[in-house]
Amino acid sequence: PTFYIRHKNGEGWASESDGSDLFKKDSSWRLVPGLANKAGISFESINYPGHYLRHQNALIFLHKADGSALFNKDATFHRRAGLAGSGESFESENYPGWFMRHQDARLKMSQNDGSDLFRKDASWLGEVDRNSSPSVSAPSVSGSLSVSASASGAGGSATYQCKT
Repeated sequence: PTFYIRHKNGEGWASESDGSDLFKKDSSWRLVPGLANKAGISFESINYPGHYLRHQNALIFLHKADGSALFNKDATFHRRAGLAGSGESFESENYPGWFMRHQDARLKMSQNDGSDLFRKDASWLGEVDRNSSPSVSAPSVSGSLSVSASASGAGGSATYQCKT
């Protein structure tokens, strides 16, 4: 099955699509320059503008930006080459060596333990919908599923699928 990064009830999940419009919105993100570091990215919700994925106590949540330095760091990720050999992995701004992954479908931050399972759970394939929100910054694509390392480019929204 294909699992997507999505929010549900304020929590981050890796979920299969149910085909609904709500699911599409819950799994679509504006990739904006990192709130704490413009070299990184932040995932802004399409259907809750001003709300971002952030880590808190090692779990991923969707929270409204509060402008604090801690929130901005928790909501900033650095794109890395996919740990599983393709796609991308997202490393924490304020916890280097910790990556966004799924475990039992819940999105969380974990330290890279070097295992094959970790590498797969922390690797994501991106898609860009260039027909949505053309004024919003989103990644450039070079191929249908690989996303470049730049957070700037043509407008649109992005969805991310789990590598496993």
